[in-house]
Amino acid sequence: MQIHNLSWLADINKPIFTKKTDYQAVLKNTSGLPFITPPLHPELIEMLDKIGAEGRVEAGEKFPMALDSEDSFVLIKNGIAAREIQLLNSSLINLVLPSRSLCGDLNLFTNRGIKEQHFSITPCQYVLVSKKLLLSLLFKNPEILNATLSDIEQISLSHQLSLLIAGSLAVEERIKMFIFAWASNYSEEAEEGWLKMPFIVQRKYARSVARASRSSLDGILTKWKKNELIRTEGHHLFIASELIKSCASALS
Repeated sequence: MQIHNLSWLADINKPIFTKKTDYQAVLKNTSGLPFITPPLHPELIEMLDKIGAEGRVEAGEKFPMALDSEDSFVLIKNGIAAREIQLLNSSLINLVLPSRSLCGDLNLFTNRGIKEQHFSITPCQYVLVSKKLLLSLLFKNPEILNATLSDIEQISLSHQLSLLIAGSLAVEERIKMFIFAWASNYSEEAEEGWLKMPFIVQRKYARSVARASRSSLDGILTKWKKNELIRTEGHHLFIASELIKSCASALS
């Protein structure tokens, strides 16, 4: 699962909204999932683009300390980032894909401090917005405000599911859930019984998100390949539908 090439990144950065009416269809596939933050409403994204300042970080870099979730709301425009929230005795990592918020969402209205850090997995382009400015505009736009409240609810649910799954399922089932979340965002049907998607992030990040050791992840992937449940072609990963078919019912 080593992935850095332009074709792979182009697949990741494809716009998920081509028109505003796409939102419900996208939400159906990407909400209620662990490990990957759900997308923001397209009208909120449009607002953030208009009022925010753009920035960029390279792969593997931490985001600037100025990205304080108590003062700023941050949108990822391109690339993949990770958000690590510190809990009492552990931490929780969710991936943040394009059109998702990196920070400033869960405490947008409460402004409570959250112990978290943010780093890039690929080169990332982001938009930084003052929460004070964003809130002033949201309260003047009830429709976007309601959409934002719904977005925050879905983001919170995603983090809760990540925590629940990481603490309750066996490692193989956690990895299946992670692949299911990725497939829900990026897969398309290939030949009968198979799903095609861009490669998942590097193994070290997959291990961190699913809380799996290197030996556990390598052993499970080797077993799946031997049983012809996964294969790779170019920069694409093919997954047998049967491997993750139980995930949808478990999350419903």
